[in-house]
Formats: sequence, structure tokens, C-alpha cells
Amino acid sequence: MARLDWGHSCIEDVIVRAQQCNVKRTLIGHHDPERDWPQREEMDRQLAMMCAGKPNRIELADADVIVEM
Repeated sequence: MARLDWGHSCIEDVIVRAQQCNVKRTLIGHHDPERDWPQREEMDRQLAMMCAGKPNRIELADADVIVEM
């Protein structure tokens, strides 16, 4: 799905790029504001299944998560 003029990549492109580059952890910090909570929860579930057994994780960021490096 094309997201013209958003100024950033769509989630599908981020997933492909993170997998191609073997990024260990990818947090998707912005998503379509038209998605409701059940859709977001389904995306979380699909991302978890996609990453199961792989060395990299891709997930939607939550407002209360702190990432320490």
C-alpha cells in the first residue's frame, strides 16, 4: 500500500528492510492513525509470528517502553 507524502516508510517496507539488513531489533514508532486497537493487536501478533525463531525482532513501539543501549 503506497503512502505518498507521509515523509516516512510504510510498515511493510520497514519489515522488508529490517529483514534484508538483519537488524536485531526494530521498533515501528509510527503507524496509520486510522488503525483501531484490534487491528494493532493483530499486527503485533503477526509480527511476533513472523519473527519467531529468528534472531531479529520487529514490533510496534509502545509509548511507555524505554530502550537502553
